[in-house]
Amino acid sequence: PNTNRVYVSYVDSVRYLSLRPGAGSGARTAVYHGLLLAYMANCRARGFGHVHVWVEPPRLGDEYLFLGRPAAHMRAPDRAWLRAWYVRLLEVAQKRGLVRRFGGMLDEFGHIRSTREIPMFQGDHWDAFLPEMVGGAGGCHAGALPRGAS
Repeated sequence: PNTNRVYVSYVDSVRYLSLRPGAGSGARTAVYHGLLLAYMANCRARGFGHVHVWVEPPRLGDEYLFLGRPAAHMRAPDRAWLRAWYVRLLEVAQKRGLVRRFGGMLDEFGHIRSTREIPMFQGDHWDAFLPEMVGGAGGCHAGALPRGAS
């Protein structure tokens, strides 16, 4: 199920980027959206058919690219804010023809019969989170877990 797919686990941001004094966070959003749109265009040009984005906010104190950042830069957005941020990005991508459609896990995989049909991006959040999510709902048994999941 991983064929033709790319995965964005986190977009790490810090308030070091300011295009001009007083530009605010909207300027940073424009830059980060621009980078992600360019990445999606590149993926499409290289033949990838799916982009999966992890839209779960990091836990306070988690650091990915920018290690040892000052406490003032450790703001973790809530899930609703982060999801809205990605929806705005994906709406622009859709208008530009980079994305045909987008939605959540249930939209994409609600019809499956086994978790083996869901792409797994090992070494990241998926292989830990998905079995926990499915198992917690009572809808999964050990035989249906994806390879590499415990």
